[in-house]
Amino acid sequence: MKLILSKYSELKLILGKLNSNVCHIEGVSFTTEISQELIVSRFFISKQNASIQNDKFRYAVTNYFHFCSLLLSIIFTLFSFSNSFAQVDSTEILNDKIFQYLEDATEDQDDSQLYELFDELISNPIDINNATLDEILVLPFIPTKSAKRILRYIKKDKGIKTFDELKQIKNIDPNILLLLKPFVKISPRKLKSKKISKATYVKIRSRFINDIQDKKGFIDKKYLGDKLKSYQRVKASYNNFKFGGLIEKDAGEKSHTDFYSGYLQYHSKGILNNFIVGDYVFEFGQGLAVWSPYAFSKGSDATSSISKRARNFISYSSSDENNFFRGGASIVNFGLIKLSAFYSQNNIDATLDDDLTVSNLYIAGYHRTENEILKKDNISSKSYGASIRLDLSETFDISFLHYKTDFDKPFTYQDGFSLAGDNFSFTSAAYNFYLNNISASGEFSYNGISVASVNNLYFNISKALTFATSVRSYSRNYFNIYSNGFGEKSSTQNELGLYAGIKWRTEYGKFNVYYDLFKHPYSSFASNLPASGNDFLFDYKYKIDKNIQINFKFKQETKEVNFKLDEINSITDQTKSNYRLDLGYKLSKNIYGRNRIEYVNYNLVDFNEHGFLTFQDVKILFDNYSFIGRIIFFDTESYNSRIYEFENNHRGLLTNIPMFGNGFRWYFIFNVQPIKQLKISARYSETYKPNIKSFSSGLSEINGNVNNRFSLQVDFTL
Repeated sequence: MKLILSKYSELKLILGKLNSNVCHIEGVSFTTEISQELIVSRFFISKQNASIQNDKFRYAVTNYFHFCSLLLSIIFTLFSFSNSFAQVDSTEILNDKIFQYLEDATEDQDDSQLYELFDELISNPIDINNATLDEILVLPFIPTKSAKRILRYIKKDKGIKTFDELKQIKNIDPNILLLLKPFVKISPRKLKSKKISKATYVKIRSRFINDIQDKKGFIDKKYLGDKLKSYQRVKASYNNFKFGGLIEKDAGEKSHTDFYSGYLQYHSKGILNNFIVGDYVFEFGQGLAVWSPYAFSKGSDATSSISKRARNFISYSSSDENNFFRGGASIVNFGLIKLSAFYSQNNIDATLDDDLTVSNLYIAGYHRTENEILKKDNISSKSYGASIRLDLSETFDISFLHYKTDFDKPFTYQDGFSLAGDNFSFTSAAYNFYLNNISASGEFSYNGISVASVNNLYFNISKALTFATSVRSYSRNYFNIYSNGFGEKSSTQNELGLYAGIKWRTEYGKFNVYYDLFKHPYSSFASNLPASGNDFLFDYKYKIDKNIQINFKFKQETKEVNFKLDEINSITDQTKSNYRLDLGYKLSKNIYGRNRIEYVNYNLVDFNEHGFLTFQDVKILFDNYSFIGRIIFFDTESYNSRIYEFENNHRGLLTNIPMFGNGFRWYFIFNVQPIKQLKISARYSETYKPNIKSFSSGLSEINGNVNNRFSLQVDFTL
């Protein structure tokens, strides 16, 4: 430990001296979390300081290797006597696979609700021999066609005895089965049982997060509450009933119950298939009419991300304070016909004009200052509707939806791209079709003014080769605050797009390639002229042997943006290219490592920026405890050339940070399970930027060049 502190102090001293040798850079840094405001800061480094920046970069690289050497010495020291410990914790290995999947799928966004889904299934796996189609499709990485093939195989053989039997099913991606395995259990097939599960449990999760440095809002006493961010959640299950509730308080908020949520759910295989009272989200079709706030974007799986698999009504267990329903919902199952109905009445944060009309929705979720509190629960929304799903055959189903949303205060009409009025209605039709090696899905939605549509087509050319394409058309006046469709943006408005992707598994590795061409045919809030762009990705994974895997990813996005030259507004191309190389390796049955090097190039007219990031991971995993650590070095010229760094965190929580400027960051997580029912997780993180005087701005400003945080999570199961 003395050696670690010595090396750390030495590095801070060296980097601190750089501050006297380089020009001062005004920078802003922030940590991305659910519903956090993004503070975008741009700063530029003059050309005459280029050589100084090169020296600074060399210092960073040199000290990176010093830290790598230190970490490796610790690893090999532990490796020398690791055989005396218990076996590796399979849950932590699973957690790592989920982490990798979510990093590929969510790109530059956070999504704790997606992690919550996996976290729930770890503790309560699907009974594969007695599962329904909807239960299997809860897992977002399984295509509907594959899920139907699995159920058909199980029904034909009256159940399976081992999971490996599923490998005999033709035309199923073996990687899907590999991901599926940790989330299922095998028990005898029950032909007439209407019970989902006999599991009875009570789970309590308590999480506390504290920023060690004081923000300006606390120093100036603008924030009314204390620094502690707290999250308390309970979940319980008894036979077909489930209950959940949570309370959450952000740092600076006065009330410890600033946000609360809860639900009671009944789920069975009978006629009353699903019934929820309380908070829930609704997923229908491809997300054009209504969807949860959470969805995968374009990612490293070039064929699976375009088509959504609607889960209908889902109990809400996230601390995100926006876009969920509060009321009641039910599904009645008549075999080939499913009827769904819902009602919701919920209060929403918003900014009001003097005439009590809504100028905009306030989605940050913070209520720390008097001004933020004035925005809380300013409008009330009432939503109600029904849908019907017809399973016409094993290869074809179609669904219809109609619902209305009424607000007690009207939205101000500001331009042709904003909500106007106080009531909105949506009518939608969605379909899924499967025939041999071809499948299709899509949705058409009408908001009373215009139509939005998306259509997807899949070709399973062989077991190793899959091609997918998607066409989307979202009208400029298709207003919908509950939509979340596939595209360059999630707003399903003012966008045309054509997507093509291919996934190819060979003995030389797995290739994923996609190309997305998009256009915004009318001016918008972000651009005062029509704009277009394209997005290209090449991803290659190769397992050198059972202990070593490499991954190379190249991603380039070009899009037209506003540009002002000589007081004349115009548009020009903005291009951002990312090159990433990952090396993952297993040193022993308990010790894992990972290295990443990433380079970004940002270009706008004649302005060109570069960014560089590298990190070293170490994971030491045992049955009752684990240690996960990472050190990151980064050097980018501004926020434009930022590089997102997706981090391990507590179970159920994701962190995805845009790293920019110059400096280094490190974190560690220590997990311990003293008894079967209790898990404790502690995390510390620190970001150090030697060339700035403060982090962030406004009330979030932190004086100094260090930003650190400590958090603790306790999980208790009865």
